[in-house]
Order: sequence, then structure tokens, then C-alpha cells
Amino acid sequence: MTLKVKTSKIVLLVLGGLLIAFVVKMIDLYEQTGGVPDTLVSCVLGGGLAELALTAWITVSKVKKGAGENDRPDPLN
Repeated sequence: MTLKVKTSKIVLLVLGGLLIAFVVKMIDLYEQTGGVPDTLVSCVLGGGLAELALTAWITVSKVKKGAGENDRPDPLN
């Protein structure tokens, strides 16, 4: 039995890890300097949100189409 991992799950895990690391680094930067680069924070978090929205949109459109692996026609019928 092989374990198939969807690409979207990998993307979401990597994105979540990167955003957590980014937030931790920004907290560290704030403690050191008393400020953070607001433009960088808004761009990174906005890009992460856009990626999450696109992934959700792709998933919803696939579900609406019924393009799942179990929806293949049975070759014997």
C-alpha cells in the first residue's frame, strides 16, 4: 500500500511553517530594534493569504466538478 500525499497538503504545510518562522523572526526583530518593516510584513502575510485563497479555490472547484480519483469510470461496465 502506497501513501499518496496531495500536493496541496504539502504546499499548506510548507506555507504554514514559513509563516510561523517569519512571525517568530519578526518578533525577535521587534525585541531587538523596537520596530518591524511594515511593508515587508504586509506583503509576506498578503502573499500567504493569496496562496491559501488560491488553494481553497482550486480545491472547491475540483470538488464541484467531481474530479476526484474515485470518480473514474469502471472499465468493466
